[in-house]
Amino acid sequence: MASNVVVPANFGKHHLKSRTHNNLELLCAEGEVQRANSLILSLNSSVIEDLIARLEITSLDMQDFAAPAVNCFVESMYSGELENCDRTNFRDLNKMGHVFDVTWFVERCLGYFTELVDKVTGRCYEDVLFVAEEAWFVEENLKKCELMDLIIGKLSKLGNKKSIFLKQYAADLEKISINQLKMVVKIAEQDVGILASVLANHLEKCGASTMSDTTRKHSTMATMEDRLMGEKLHYYCSSSEGEDEEDEEGRVDDDNFDVEKSKQAQADKIAEKAYMGGPRAHNTGIKGVKEDARAYRRYILEKEQEKLDDLAKAAARFALNEVPKTDDEFDLDEDEEFMATYRAKRMLEMKDKASPTFGRIRELTDKDYCDTIDNAHSATDVVVYIYEDHLVACRRYKEYLPRLATEFPKCMICYIRASKARMSSNFIQRGLPCFIAYRGGDVKKAWVNIRDSIGDDAEYDVLVEGMQDNSVLPYN
Repeated sequence: MASNVVVPANFGKHHLKSRTHNNLELLCAEGEVQRANSLILSLNSSVIEDLIARLEITSLDMQDFAAPAVNCFVESMYSGELENCDRTNFRDLNKMGHVFDVTWFVERCLGYFTELVDKVTGRCYEDVLFVAEEAWFVEENLKKCELMDLIIGKLSKLGNKKSIFLKQYAADLEKISINQLKMVVKIAEQDVGILASVLANHLEKCGASTMSDTTRKHSTMATMEDRLMGEKLHYYCSSSEGEDEEDEEGRVDDDNFDVEKSKQAQADKIAEKAYMGGPRAHNTGIKGVKEDARAYRRYILEKEQEKLDDLAKAAARFALNEVPKTDDEFDLDEDEEFMATYRAKRMLEMKDKASPTFGRIRELTDKDYCDTIDNAHSATDVVVYIYEDHLVACRRYKEYLPRLATEFPKCMICYIRASKARMSSNFIQRGLPCFIAYRGGDVKKAWVNIRDSIGDDAEYDVLVEGMQDNSVLPYN
């Protein structure tokens, strides 16, 4: 650079109109071409000076920059002032200052940015968004951190405005880029609480209405694996007591929804308390409630089973009765006994008709596994066969499923590949083939690795007997 010329200097913008004076072509974005004087640009930029003096170029590639921004840059080189800088062209102007190593111009851009940051109050999201993204662009692409330091310092002085901005900026984590996530972490600095708050805000929105298909799929799969282990996802909790108790209690309400909405459950409140009021190890928090819920379900099932057993005995007595007596032979007690057994038999028949009948097998997917179990009739056993085609035993016993569905029409016979259910390789190797029976949304019984019991190639009757002995299939 010429030692007798100090920049910035006013070389006169009017010279830009002279074609003979402006001997250097500037190739801008979208094919636009502007002209400037090579000497004036060289005096301001040592980079341009090297390109012209050593390579003797007559055109300068500036296609990374929009033509209006290039025009503002050239005018600034001529006038010695930052010309017409605004939010629409700041990024390009600042980048050109760094690329072409125009020190004074970079300082003026920094001054403009500092004024913008000083005006930020945190009330306008767009104002914070602009300075934050521009500062991050400079740090990531130009490896300069001055602008980011300015915005972090400003937001730190605005109380909770930093947290509010980051929550809104990262409202949908699945739509922002990795680079944007880095910016969030950079602005949050060491404040883990802000990052946790951002994540919690995102999870709340997912839970309310905007959960993506990917998120739903992962959630469904997690629930399904919990079911296969005999637990619902809702019931999972850590070993520590009292931790996150408010959130846990919120989930307990959801778990007990089916029980609470049942009129039968409402009527049996007193019985429930009597049943669970006996001596037992008391566990507070979610674990205690979880155990209570399970105990109550067992109580309800036991109570219903007792009723069914009584009705079955009464019906059996009625079926074994001799030829009915004539009206003259009946006394009052016999009339009452006859009517009681008759009603019991009719109730069994009506109950049998009320429960759904299937008769076909059904293939499950990772998406409908949990819904199928949850939405089944309370008296229906959902029997799920988990298999993999590459195992001989799995293929063999899968062939029996249609016959099982036909001979046990009151059971919903389903099947799903273990890999589709995202079972671990360890489970696939050691646990297949496997039958799991559900009733009322909970695991009733599981028969894992049936090969250990009946081998790889058992007959149909042997399989049925094994399923019944393991309480996976009811006795007809």
